[in-house]
Amino acid sequence: MPVNPRIFLFLLFALVAGPAAADDCKLQQAASFDVVIDSNGVAVPATVEGRSGYFLLDLNASYSQFSKPAAETLRLRMMPTKWDSLYVAYGHEVVKAVNPTVHFGNAAVQISAAVVSPPWQDNPALLGVLGRDFLWRYDVELDLAHNKVNLFSQDHCDGKVVYWTTTAPVAAIPYVFPHVRLFMINQAQFTIPMKLDGKDVKGEITLAPTDTIFPDAVRDRFGMDAAARSLTFKSLELDGILISNPKFNVLQVDPETGCDPAMTEPYNSEAPSTAKITSCTSSCDIQLAVPELRKLRMFLAFRENKLYATAADAN
Repeated sequence: MPVNPRIFLFLLFALVAGPAAADDCKLQQAASFDVVIDSNGVAVPATVEGRSGYFLLDLNASYSQFSKPAAETLRLRMMPTKWDSLYVAYGHEVVKAVNPTVHFGNAAVQISAAVVSPPWQDNPALLGVLGRDFLWRYDVELDLAHNKVNLFSQDHCDGKVVYWTTTAPVAAIPYVFPHVRLFMINQAQFTIPMKLDGKDVKGEITLAPTDTIFPDAVRDRFGMDAAARSLTFKSLELDGILISNPKFNVLQVDPETGCDPAMTEPYNSEAPSTAKITSCTSSCDIQLAVPELRKLRMFLAFRENKLYATAADAN
């Protein structure tokens, strides 16, 4: 019986294209780090101009930053930048900009970074901050329970990212970046919907050392005392993934500005009067940070605009 030429061509294409399509779905790891987690947050080892140190990872920093003392010690060429008249998040004053080549293991990456005078400048091992301008080149896996961060190429099939388990429940949550006015500049917060003790909340994913809850949420959403220093809840849920007994520090804010005084002090003491901060706004209720994130294993698929998560011990 003769074979229809169209069917033959279709079968031939399927045989050729099928395995290639499957290969396209595979994750391609770009880098893997053993990270250091301490009171500053999550830091990855790096080398710049032969000097070894660490860069903090910050999902919510719009721009990567380089320590002014480190830039001066390494005699990096500092250039004028459009950020000269601004302060970036956490009270870091922008001085100039640099384009250092940073070595992460065997990989060498050139980054453009604002030179800042950070509050951790007394720690010479901290060279700077890697912000979204760097991290968004990749997809990011956070395995903080094992002090690991992995970077992957974004060239893979949607949804094919949780490779460490085939049986455990997986949360798959689209995230949003609402723009807010914080610390003199417009920023975007990395937020996802969550449930805290069964109530819907917006949670900001951060790599800060402590989990926090905003006093408005404490008072208005849960009817609790916003003057409390810390609160422990029964459960936190991310798309069906449960975290038991999450503990949050209650963010202490200035009642007039709604700002954290510790964050805004550099503006009010050093900045000219026209640049003094007058108000802070936030679109989130809680900030989910390292202590609770260590109970999860997460994959941030930036091209998909989605967060995937399992329990940290899923296998």
